[in-house]
Amino acid sequence: MISKNELKYLRSLNLKKFRNEEKKFIAEGINCIKEGLNSRYRCSLILFTENFINENRDIRNLADQLNLRSWIVSENELNKIADSMHPQGVMAVFEIPELKKPDFRHLNKPVIYLDEISDPGNAGTIIRTCDWFGFNDIVLSKNSADVYNPKTVRSTAGSLFNVNLYPETDISDISHAVKDSGFRIVSTGMTGESINDFKWTDKLLIVFSNEANGSSLQVKEAADHSVTIPRYGNAESLNVAGAAAVILSRIRLFLR
Repeated sequence: MISKNELKYLRSLNLKKFRNEEKKFIAEGINCIKEGLNSRYRCSLILFTENFINENRDIRNLADQLNLRSWIVSENELNKIADSMHPQGVMAVFEIPELKKPDFRHLNKPVIYLDEISDPGNAGTIIRTCDWFGFNDIVLSKNSADVYNPKTVRSTAGSLFNVNLYPETDISDISHAVKDSGFRIVSTGMTGESINDFKWTDKLLIVFSNEANGSSLQVKEAADHSVTIPRYGNAESLNVAGAAAVILSRIRLFLR
């Protein structure tokens, strides 16, 4: 059984303030934690229930191989810490890595920029989609969802650990470096050139913008191009995560 103070500490990591102070975050779910344990992220603690260990010896063995600190906790204790309704009997605490701004001089394929994507589910799903299509460099504006929010982490389904994330970076702070490195900035939205006609190249910063408000003023001022997904039916708009999947699929098909 863990102490009340330990329980309180772990629960505090569900809040951004304490994540930032401690430089740690919580991951839930079997697949997500497996990805984390096999990544460059450092795991500082892993929690198991007895039932989980009996049915999933592979994660316990991996934790032992990595010499990780681990605790056996009750279902009730795990549920008190978890942000989700069904934490699957396992939870891990990972350290938030220190990241600098992306160095575009050393990048030679499209970079994704999330412009005030406020919904954690959308942000996490876009990160997962980027991982699927092999776009590993993702920059997030200061007003985007916290990438280490439990909902964002869950929505990435482990892809959080496979990509390079640069959170809380305004486009105005990097636009000169982007363009000086030969990149062009492409905004996506309801207007612009069809994604089917646009000439996709490797050195592009692709911007996906806020679900309700569209591109921020900073993005509008910095963008070199604007593209849109052609509409053939009567739907008013696409969810930003769905639109990102369509556009990233098109880019990958074009660039191969």
